[in-house]
Amino acid sequence: MRRNLSLALLTLLLAPPVIAQSAELIDRYEADRATVLELVDDLTPEQWNFKPASDRWSIAEVLEHVIVNEKIVWGVLTEQLTDVEVSDESRAQSAAFEEQIASTLRDRGQRFQAPATLEPTGRWASGDDVVGMFKEIRGAMLRWLSEADFDLRTKQALNPVIQMDMDAHTWAIVTVEHSARHQLQILEVMEDAGFPGR
Repeated sequence: MRRNLSLALLTLLLAPPVIAQSAELIDRYEADRATVLELVDDLTPEQWNFKPASDRWSIAEVLEHVIVNEKIVWGVLTEQLTDVEVSDESRAQSAAFEEQIASTLRDRGQRFQAPATLEPTGRWASGDDVVGMFKEIRGAMLRWLSEADFDLRTKQALNPVIQMDMDAHTWAIVTVEHSARHQLQILEVMEDAGFPGR
């Protein structure tokens, strides 16, 4: 099973990181959702909560972090976007930035400290609760993408972490790339020698 999951993740991560159309974004979000759900399908409580080390996250904590990030981004996309003038140059700059972010997030050799607001705190009691929340927020993101009736490059909002305005397309790309990064982290937990059931 893990071999199939690894191949599925490799296929996903080798896909072009810069996606031009909403339909392609939707496909990417749906494929990402399917991979996450396959990864965590039928995990026992012990597997959900196993930590490879005291300073490492469990699968439950990793997915909680992904959910909280996505909920914040959904709030940005639904409440904070403002109109922006776009040009061919600005579109090219945004696309180049997306490629840079994708490359950085796909490199698990680079470690980042999560902002305090994104730290896992055990917000949900069980694996079923975590999966339910993931399905809920990913469904909300997919509805937003499918209902957006504007060019995603023409609206932007400030990313407070990097103190930079990002257009809606970039927000969407960074969010799904963030999820893909943490799928690799979940696989790392599963491949640890101490993982229950190995």
